[in-house]
Formats: sequence, structure tokens, C-alpha cells
Amino acid sequence: MGIYREIIHLDDVYHDTKGKSLVSDYNDIEDPNELLRLKEKLMTTYNDDIVSMIPSCSCGLIKENHNINKVCVECGTTCKLTFSTFEPEVFMGPLIENVKWVNPVFLAILEDTINTKISILRWVGDRQYNPPLGKQEMLINSLTSIPGFVRSYGWFVANIPILINFLINSPIIKSMAGKVPRLKQVLEVYYTYEKQIFSDYLPLVNKKMFIVVKTNGLGDYGNNGIGQTFDLALLYIKAENSDNELFQMNYIMKILHHTAKLYTTLASDFFGEKEGIYEKHLHGARLPFSSRTVIISIDEKHDADEVYLSWGVGITKFRPHLLNKLLRRGWKYKDASMLLFNYVNVYHPLLDELLEELLVDCPLKGIPMVHQRN
Repeated sequence: MGIYREIIHLDDVYHDTKGKSLVSDYNDIEDPNELLRLKEKLMTTYNDDIVSMIPSCSCGLIKENHNINKVCVECGTTCKLTFSTFEPEVFMGPLIENVKWVNPVFLAILEDTINTKISILRWVGDRQYNPPLGKQEMLINSLTSIPGFVRSYGWFVANIPILINFLINSPIIKSMAGKVPRLKQVLEVYYTYEKQIFSDYLPLVNKKMFIVVKTNGLGDYGNNGIGQTFDLALLYIKAENSDNELFQMNYIMKILHHTAKLYTTLASDFFGEKEGIYEKHLHGARLPFSSRTVIISIDEKHDADEVYLSWGVGITKFRPHLLNKLLRRGWKYKDASMLLFNYVNVYHPLLDELLEELLVDCPLKGIPMVHQRN
């Protein structure tokens, strides 16, 4: 999806991704057809308030597992799993020969560590970025004392460890509580992942992160961040169409700065908040083995990843498997379904026996489930 929980080599992601495209493939962004093609790569649209896990074509005419890879006669798309891949689908290629992108994850870590009102990193790498310096004026002016310092993206890329070391030894940074130890950790991250930090290709956050729900009469609802991602694509196209290398250098830093901010925003708000993908589109949907539940502490000794289910939750969550076991024992579907319905809140020894069988059948210490605290 373009956002990773560790620093990986983005060129490997690019070369390993099937069905990928480059932003430059949509150069004529003013053409409605080109814009539509880009939107289809960046967004996923649903006509319901629940994300369906059922394989389907784009128009929904053909569905279910037995139709996977069949082509729909109406929309011409292939029936496939909604979340068949979590890899990004649209990439930004190199704007200038031999000039690499900096991994936005690393950039976000460094930005968050420095954490000043204006972006010092962008000020260094983007000469068009000239906000009022305010309280950061002394710190920014001190950067000019670094031997060979030049405000440019090229200097920034070539001198990241020098810049970090300068900040570590800066009296201004030393006066800020906790900054120096964190900057030392970031420097260690740089040397550990140096080969992964620089790449020729930069992924845009793809459509698995941006879900647009169409409703009847109430309009369309989309996730935050869609607009910023389109803006990044437009910035790239604008820079690519320029013949001015200095202008392109400034835009590379501008794109990276906004990408890093988008990564940080999505990682916190999009995943963590109630409107995020887990609670809105996973825990809020009818997915196997997932629930929004009230979780309370267990008094006895237990592992941190253990969850004890109440009888009713167990019967509800494992209903397909309990039905399967009852059918194998010769029960008719209607009778088996009624048994589960009648005893969802009442103990039944046969159902208890089947639940114990499920635990024995699972090769793990318990059956994996996903729970969201309510």
C-alpha cells in the first residue's frame, strides 16, 4: 500500500510489483480519461457501507470464488479478491539522472525527531521554501557554518550524516530535552539501513488505503489523504515537465516532505482512529474471526496475546466451523443451524465438545482472532 512499518528498499518493491505503473504514464492529467485511469489506480470504490471480502469484478455482476479470473462481459474487469495485494500500484520514477529519492519512512523519523515549527530538512533541500523563521532562526542560520553547506537537495542527500551530527552537537539542540539521544538513534538507523534509504522509485499510497463509499442520496464518502496523494502526483508531473534542474531538485524535496507528512498522518490517524481502516473497514465489517468487543482483564496468569471468549462469542464467531462439524456428523443443515441459534447464549455439551475439537484441530496454541476494544 505504499506505507511500511520498517525501512525497506523501495526499488525492490517496484521491481517485484505486478501491474505497476508510473505517474509519468498519466502525464496529460487534464484529459478526463487520464484522470479517471489514475483515480482507478489510487482509489477503491464501494457501493455499500461494508467492505466486501467476496471476489468480484468492478461492477459486481460476477462474484464468488468459483468466478475468480473470469472476465465480466459488462465492465471488462477480472473477478478477483478485493484485497488481492497490499503493494503500491503507482510509482514516481527518477526526475533527474543519478538523483535518488530518500525513503519517506526515514525522512518522517528524522522530521519527527527534530520536530520544529518549520521543517529544517525541507529548508535545507528546497530553496523555494522560505517561511518566517521565527524561533528557529538561530538554529537555521547556524547550518550555514557547516563546511561546504549549500541549500539544495543534492547537498542534503550527500550529507545526511553530517547534518545529523551537526544537530547532535548544536548547543541549541542540546538545550531541548531528549533531542540528542533520539538523534543519535536516528544516525544509527541511517548507517544500519543506508542501502535501503535511497531509491530510484517512490511509491504513491495506493487504493487499498483510500476507500470511497457511494451511498444512495447521501453522497460519497472518502478517506482523508486522497487529495494529498493526487497533489503529489500533480507536483511530480509539474516537475517532470520542467527543463530547469534546480526547479526539479526543489520539487523532489517538496514531494518527499509532503509524502513523509502523509505517511505520518495515515499511520496515526488512519490506522488508529475510529474512522481508520481497522475499525471502519475491518472490525466494522463482517470478516471471519474479527469482532468489536468489550475486553476485560483476566485475573489468572496468561499470555499477553491470549483472549478468552465467552460462550456466545465463541458460538457466533465459529459458526461456519461448528456447522461443518455438525453436518459431518449427519445433521441436516436446518437442524444444525437451529441448534446454534437456540444455544447461542445457553450451554450445550455437544457444542462444547465441538469447540474443544476446534482448539485441538488448530496447530497453534489457540485459534487466531482479531479483536478491537470497543
